[in-house]
Amino acid sequence: MGPGDSDGLIPDRQPTDDDLAQPRNRQWLSLLRLLEDDLLLVARTASFTVRDLLTDPCIDVVSFRFMKAKPHFGKLSATDFEEFSSDLLHTLDFVNIDWRKGTPLASSPADKGRDIVAHELHVDVDGSRHLEKWFVDCKHFKKAVPPKELDNLLTWAQADRPSIALFIVSGYLSNGAKEHLESYERNNRPPFKIKYWEYPTIDRMVRRKFSLLRKYDLIDTPIRSVAAILKAEEEFFDRIWYDRKLVLQDNVKRGRETIDPEIKKGMLAAMKRVEAKYGGKKALRGYYKSDFEWGMMNGKLSTLRWILGDDWDMLDT
Repeated sequence: MGPGDSDGLIPDRQPTDDDLAQPRNRQWLSLLRLLEDDLLLVARTASFTVRDLLTDPCIDVVSFRFMKAKPHFGKLSATDFEEFSSDLLHTLDFVNIDWRKGTPLASSPADKGRDIVAHELHVDVDGSRHLEKWFVDCKHFKKAVPPKELDNLLTWAQADRPSIALFIVSGYLSNGAKEHLESYERNNRPPFKIKYWEYPTIDRMVRRKFSLLRKYDLIDTPIRSVAAILKAEEEFFDRIWYDRKLVLQDNVKRGRETIDPEIKKGMLAAMKRVEAKYGGKKALRGYYKSDFEWGMMNGKLSTLRWILGDDWDMLDT
């Protein structure tokens, strides 16, 4: 670990004035402050210092919230959960996935216990390959799944003989349901394996599958939308533009600059619109109180624009 780090991830001292001397450093600090409690700092090198954190492009900053948030399925319908399960199998490298929805309507018709049919590529120790067929029944219940809800899949698996009969459960099987499966295997010795993925298993499987979590809005802390980022970028653009126009007005008053009367007329009208938008002249002029805070504002604008595709240090207004 670096000598300036408490645990190799979070530096144990505040940046110095020297650290903050360059605009790019202020931009990095702005990004850290914007995300503050939600960061996991991952160094591609063995260790780093505060200066590395602020200036080294080899340090990645990613949202930590996805790493610690638990998915919640309460907002999904039964059909939504089937679709999620199909997509989950895709991310796990299953092939020939057939979601047996059978209709363009919102609900799914009776599927006789097979919501999804999929194949897993299995490689034997000698290198030979073959596909194993899985029958999947998705159970999205508010309460624990009772034993009677398992029989349809077992019946069809007994008739069509897949390699695996899988229950994907958004919550949990009841104790009675688990005992039912144990009894079924003991008394029938089926030619297929029976598996079930309950909530803890699904939680572990999707832990780093950010696109899947975002698609189904399964966590309470999603990455901010493009609309929200654009709104923030617009606000800092307006505030910085307005402040620069105040500087221009002062320079014109002191005879340091000139401005075309028609351009001035349009500028003053635009300034009035910004004043109305952000609470008036007093609120706008008191938004920041030091050169440091001014640098933070510019750093935030540059960061937001970088997220939207611009190069670093893009501060044109």
